[in-house]
Amino acid sequence: MGAVRKLNEEYYNVLSAGFGRKFTLERDYGNIFRWRGSFILYKKPLDGAKIHFGIMFSDKYPFRPPRFTVYTRIYHPNVNDQGEMCMPIVSPEHWLASQSMVTVMNDFISLLNVPDPQHAFDTSATKEYLTNPYRYYYNAFKCLKKDQEFRMTGLVKL
Repeated sequence: MGAVRKLNEEYYNVLSAGFGRKFTLERDYGNIFRWRGSFILYKKPLDGAKIHFGIMFSDKYPFRPPRFTVYTRIYHPNVNDQGEMCMPIVSPEHWLASQSMVTVMNDFISLLNVPDPQHAFDTSATKEYLTNPYRYYYNAFKCLKKDQEFRMTGLVKL
């Protein structure tokens, strides 16, 4: 029962955190152990891309970390083809039961806006990001444009 109470508290804390940029979050069909949401990237040149995601929690939460999935097809060093993320803050070896979901969500949104090549999941995207950033952003833009709604505001010409 402790996990349900803790998740309800965390859920409302995240909702009231004011993430902005059209951030949405809801329980997946009312299930407190499954959240889904979306937000708009703010970092150029992919500013305006809408990212859909899901979060799954164990009934052992907060003693086990949540699992994030990116539903939007994205070309990103920290996201693989299945939408799984390499995000150190929620890895079993770094997870702390005292970690708040507001902090985790901040890290998640920041990581999708600014890739971390030191914790790569997609090696080809990482190599391109490090050696040819213009090509990386071009491929990332193409991938996002194919997969979703895309606002063109703030986009730089590549």
